[in-house]
Amino acid sequence: MRIKIGITLAIFFTVISVTAQNVYSPLEVDSMERVSRASRKDSSLLVLNLELSKHFYNKNLMKSRMYAGKSFQLSKELKSLNGQADALFQLALINHRIGKLSDALDLVNQAARLYELIGDSKATGMVQAELGNLYASMGNMVKAIESHQEAIELFESINFNQGVAQCYSDLGNTHFYQKNYQTALRYFKKSKEVFEKEKDLKAVAELYNRISSVYRDMDELTKSIDYDYYALMIQEKLRDKSGIAQSNLNIGQTAIIQGELKRAEGYIEYASKLYKEIGDQLGLTRCLLISAEIEVKQNHLENALDQLKQCIEIAQESGAQKELTTAYSTIANVYEQKQMYEQAYRFMTLHAQLKDTLYSKDKTRLFSEMEVKYRTKNKEKELQEEKLKTQQQSGKTVMYVSFALSLSGMLVVVILLMLKRSALRKQVNEDLSVKNELIRNKNQEIIDSIYYAKKIQEAIITPRSYFEKTFRNYCIFFRPKDIVSGDFYWAYHDPVKNKSFWVTADCTGHGVPGALMSMIGTVMLNEIVIVGKNQDPENILRKLSKYLKRYINNDEEDISRDGIELSLCVFDRDNDKLQFCGANGHAFVVRENGEVIDLKGSKQPIGYDPLERGNTEFVVLEHQVQENDMVVTFTDGYPDQLGSENRKKFKVGAMKNNFVQWRNEPMDKINENLVQALEDWQGDIDQIDDVLVIAVKL
Repeated sequence: MRIKIGITLAIFFTVISVTAQNVYSPLEVDSMERVSRASRKDSSLLVLNLELSKHFYNKNLMKSRMYAGKSFQLSKELKSLNGQADALFQLALINHRIGKLSDALDLVNQAARLYELIGDSKATGMVQAELGNLYASMGNMVKAIESHQEAIELFESINFNQGVAQCYSDLGNTHFYQKNYQTALRYFKKSKEVFEKEKDLKAVAELYNRISSVYRDMDELTKSIDYDYYALMIQEKLRDKSGIAQSNLNIGQTAIIQGELKRAEGYIEYASKLYKEIGDQLGLTRCLLISAEIEVKQNHLENALDQLKQCIEIAQESGAQKELTTAYSTIANVYEQKQMYEQAYRFMTLHAQLKDTLYSKDKTRLFSEMEVKYRTKNKEKELQEEKLKTQQQSGKTVMYVSFALSLSGMLVVVILLMLKRSALRKQVNEDLSVKNELIRNKNQEIIDSIYYAKKIQEAIITPRSYFEKTFRNYCIFFRPKDIVSGDFYWAYHDPVKNKSFWVTADCTGHGVPGALMSMIGTVMLNEIVIVGKNQDPENILRKLSKYLKRYINNDEEDISRDGIELSLCVFDRDNDKLQFCGANGHAFVVRENGEVIDLKGSKQPIGYDPLERGNTEFVVLEHQVQENDMVVTFTDGYPDQLGSENRKKFKVGAMKNNFVQWRNEPMDKINENLVQALEDWQGDIDQIDDVLVIAVKL
């Protein structure tokens, strides 16, 4: 199977080979919070409160601030300078996110003084890096680049490569703000190499979001949205709420450029919801700006004004100069369209003044000079290192020549010995032994990576606990042919519409290629149904097919054969109505009286169609549900499995007969029956495909 998504496979194997991030489970967090409330005041409680603050940093900033504050107060009582510095720095990071930039600047400077007093070079570098980020948010790009360069020098002095890489990423972002796109990409490339080597998934995802923004501004939209989807897959796996919000914000901006305003609205609305939950005011400010842009394009000028006024209020309070500059310009244009010229002039004047402050010729010149000095300094350092290396190499050359002359007599003897057959045979055997060991080690590395891929796939696929909350009775028989699967299942319940959605899907291939497709399918379904709020089954499959063709089968000269066959069910609980829509998918309903109702989907897959029919319409079948109706959806792995006695397929008919016999049994028993029936049929024949069967009793 060949997948045409540029660097997708490289990204995927980077992801599956990394170690899991240090993320606490809800149970662990709950336990930690109980300990925090009950423990006596000592250094372990100080550390615990700081850990809780870091845990909630991307989930709930108010809670994060509370625990950082507790850590700071306790560190003062215990007279711990390290504790005070760490807590102050954490509080600075939080205040930055919630839009209190001047408070953040004061806190980070306090932390810097303590770290210098302690003599912690690594922490001092982290403080300098955050100062750079703060100055960038406040619009002072000259101080931003100066702080990041100081941080890089500190990190290089202690060989802290990850810190250097983060500064490169931040410097790239600063150049992006100045529209120096090629310089930004150069810095991003340097940081990407380190992040991937260090296996820092969160940093990799953040970097992809930043790279996406550069390509969007350069009007390379395919690259831009690819990077956002790569980031989103990682962030979904890490359950990084802040990162997910940023990816949705980015994709929404790209959708505006593509003219898909309804889709953009869904993304921005979801990003805004996440930022509100976190308490991230700067993120919310950016959402308000983009929402206003959408409203203007739809000629909803009053709605745009409401969004912009909220944005300006938050930006003025926080000191977010870049966002404020854009908001002034946008609101001036809105007032001009409404022919309210006095207000338009006032805001355009404010925009011009602020823009001149941020992007004056002197500032741009200073910024450029600093970058040239920095690059020159690095070049001089590289030349000195190269000179030293050359001198060392010259000394080594003399030593090697002398050594070679002294060994020349011995080499003659060795050559004669090697010519003997017994010695040659021994050498060959040794070589084979080494190669076999290398092969064994490489195989083990590959197997370990695939097992980690399994963990990632399990994290992305809808958890069974969600099924338990959504359906009163269900069973899932899921058995991959290999360690990971090309089959996947997905579910979602809309509490507002009181509708439940579930999908049984079979991607092209199995193993690692199929697993990659399954993750892409899951992300796209989340986007279409949850973010895009699409409720119509035919529309859901049509959009899924469109996206798959756009992002996978997008090479006109070399079309890939990648697609998905699936069954989609939508249950309207208020009206007891089931809608079924399939792409080469098949399902059936077993009634309490033993009647079986077939539900057959359209004869075409999602994405690539081998028959090239060009038709993207999918038929929707409706079924009025009766009490205890059991809906069975499945992929072809179960009915296509060969039997050991006659090497024939199990077939769908046999499945139906079994479910009719089992219809009144508990769902856990039905699941046992499914497993036993297949194993009895299969005997000693290998499993030929991934197996997935879902039964839901309505």
